[in-house]
Amino acid sequence: MRVLIDACVLYPTVMREVVVGAAKLGLFEPRWSDRILEEWARATRKIDDAAEVFARGEIVMLNAAFPRAIIPVKGGLEQRLWLPDADDVHVLAAAISGSCDGIMTMNNKDFPRDILTDEGLIRFGPDEFCCRMLAEDPIGMRGVADAVSGPSPCHGRRKLGNACVDEKGAVAALWQGAGLVDFPLMCVGFDRLDPQVGFWVAHGPCGCACAARTRKRFQLFKQ
Repeated sequence: MRVLIDACVLYPTVMREVVVGAAKLGLFEPRWSDRILEEWARATRKIDDAAEVFARGEIVMLNAAFPRAIIPVKGGLEQRLWLPDADDVHVLAAAISGSCDGIMTMNNKDFPRDILTDEGLIRFGPDEFCCRMLAEDPIGMRGVADAVSGPSPCHGRRKLGNACVDEKGAVAALWQGAGLVDFPLMCVGFDRLDPQVGFWVAHGPCGCACAARTRKRFQLFKQ
């Protein structure tokens, strides 16, 4: 299965690592375009210059790991296509040019299912997609999750290449992307579970219920 990955899925570090981890397991073939990768790199400028440098390094490594992933978009194709946001038409054009089966995006509003269906494409959200990959290869995806959510060496921040990302947001994105957290990401805070379990668990304005649900799901995921 070939899936075009939108920039909004590539941008969050842990979401990207989980999705790419599934691709490395051979569960699907990732696709993207130069413009999608450029959108991801430019989006990191709002963090700082170092974040953009890190993103461009990640792009080099991704293209080396998946040399067939880059899609050259067919000339003139965008002119016949329409989406609610004209700035997203290049994504649809890339998916069609690459003979993809679907587009993975968090931008549901601007990628209506009926339009994608007319082009023979499925719209995947990262949550549902990661759940699907987890069902297909639970052992492999648990390995991906373990690798991405490994112990933090620097007090709640995880070293990634030459940059650190906030471990709280990273772990939240991981477990939400794997379908293991069932409350809004913006509501999430973190505490450390007891050493016997050893995971970061979520809590938030909804309090102990969130932590309890998450604790149960972590334990199920690790069985």
